[in-house]
Amino acid sequence: MKVDISKISGYKSDYLSFGFKEEDYVFTEIEIVENKILAKFDLTDCFVSHENEFHFTVPLAFRIISQLAIIFTCVERNYDKKPGEVYLRDIYLKSKKHIKKVSGLEIVLEIKKVIIKDDYFYYSGDINIENGAFWGEGSLIIPKMQNEGATKNQYESEFNNIKNS
Repeated sequence: MKVDISKISGYKSDYLSFGFKEEDYVFTEIEIVENKILAKFDLTDCFVSHENEFHFTVPLAFRIISQLAIIFTCVERNYDKKPGEVYLRDIYLKSKKHIKKVSGLEIVLEIKKVIIKDDYFYYSGDINIENGAFWGEGSLIIPKMQNEGATKNQYESEFNNIKNS
């Protein structure tokens, strides 16, 4: 059955169409303890549905998780800046409870595995937002700095090998 595109507007989510663009956050506290990064953050802009409701969303969680993971890897590697494109390899996230608060939210990323390759680092670990309200796991690869032996072509080649495995 072909769907009539002219009739789908009533099915579309306001949040997925434009609401996610309204969301923003700021980290208020970040601490690294051994293999964990603990952070607090506030939502500075929130999308409120036409039913006048707000709840923390998975797309926003992905953004916060990704940014915090990049911060962790750069601090852990003692970099002054992000060394290039960081690739989120995979992420699994489960939402167990609604989160309705907008300030003082807590997130913990715990690194479980680090693999060092010739031109990049692979990190994987666990995710916990608001004491298990959202939880999961994910992984990323971050290039080494040029002085650590990586070249962009080597890095992209290795990334494609991992991506296809």
